[in-house]
Amino acid sequence: MASVSLAVVVGVTSIGWTAAQLKTWNDGDVLKAADLNSNFAALSSQIAALTAPLTWNKLTFMGGWTAYGNGYADPSYARDALGIVHLQGSVKGTPSPGMLVAQLPAGFRPAAIVEEAMACGGTSPCTVAFKPTGDVVFEMIYPASSWVSFDGLTFSAAP
Repeated sequence: MASVSLAVVVGVTSIGWTAAQLKTWNDGDVLKAADLNSNFAALSSQIAALTAPLTWNKLTFMGGWTAYGNGYADPSYARDALGIVHLQGSVKGTPSPGMLVAQLPAGFRPAAIVEEAMACGGTSPCTVAFKPTGDVVFEMIYPASSWVSFDGLTFSAAP
């Protein structure tokens, strides 16, 4: 029987660690408690990272946009253990297409432009582009839209 790394079985390479961090065994090998405990500790550490609450960072606004307030979440971003950037909150301001609204720092930017539809104060959804430069730009927004919601928007961060 061939040995299969536990890292391959549970797909841990997708969350940033390699099979080299886990002990594997072949037929006839002696299982040692220290090796088993080491594997469980490594897996436990990764489970903790995957289930940890997100740490939210407030967006830095540009172009006169501000937090909507009135009980809505502050416009914020966070990155989870899988490299997915999450956004929340609502902003208010005077819109125009192509307007720079905010800037995301390195580590929270996509590898390529990501365009998302979002709720806004107009009669149709608005769109926002998240650029590899960190620019957050309104692509399609209606003049009657005095607010825009980032709630539920996600994208993969650049490696």
